[in-house]
Amino acid sequence: MKKTIAIAIVLALVFAFAAPALADPVRPVVFTTTAALNETNQVVVTISVSENGDFASGAFDLTFETGVLTYNKMQKTEIDLGLVQANGSNDGIVKVAFANSDVNNAGGEMLKFVFDLVDAEFVGTINFELDVYELLEIDTVTMIETESNGLAFEIKDDPIVTETPVVTETPIETEDPIETEDPIETEDPIETEDPIETEEPVETEEPTTPVTGGMTLVSVAIISAVAGLGALSLRKKD
Repeated sequence: MKKTIAIAIVLALVFAFAAPALADPVRPVVFTTTAALNETNQVVVTISVSENGDFASGAFDLTFETGVLTYNKMQKTEIDLGLVQANGSNDGIVKVAFANSDVNNAGGEMLKFVFDLVDAEFVGTINFELDVYELLEIDTVTMIETESNGLAFEIKDDPIVTETPVVTETPIETEDPIETEDPIETEDPIETEDPIETEEPVETEEPTTPVTGGMTLVSVAIISAVAGLGALSLRKKD
């Protein structure tokens, strides 16, 4: 009994997760167009798609008024269309083609297109036409029925900004952080010179006893004393 209940629970979970994938494709696939101004006074046109389209590739044209707008860039959204190419070089038409190896069933905002106003002070209505002329299943052969809706976008004297500035597709590379210079090393304190050593006092030589005729003064003094004694002796004899 317990085993049967466990199997039933597993099968229920399998069918619950598989249900979205087994949903029948919805036909026709509906494409809609909306527009808004961003903070830099650019017109941002958004192409949205209905759910369960079950498509893999396609192509469409977005037509705009050349006297009022100039095409700037395309921006992808969270819906993965695979490889997407947009060419806005033709006057008044942005031609778009996309192809993916997986089918798409997600609904919501598909692609965004940014336009610059020729006259920044423009007030009036701008017409956009959307023509999805090809939408294919994963076999790249079976055509899918579509419905496309354009837009008449009005810009008033005091327009309401509803779009944030569009970021370019290519991420901006930040510059490498500036390396701060190494702290300046202070010089070693100046070593004072060793105190000047005073010279040792010069030892004066002992005075030499002058030599007179090869005899020292002491010898001369002794001789003189003897001579004096001799003279006294002679005087006494006289």
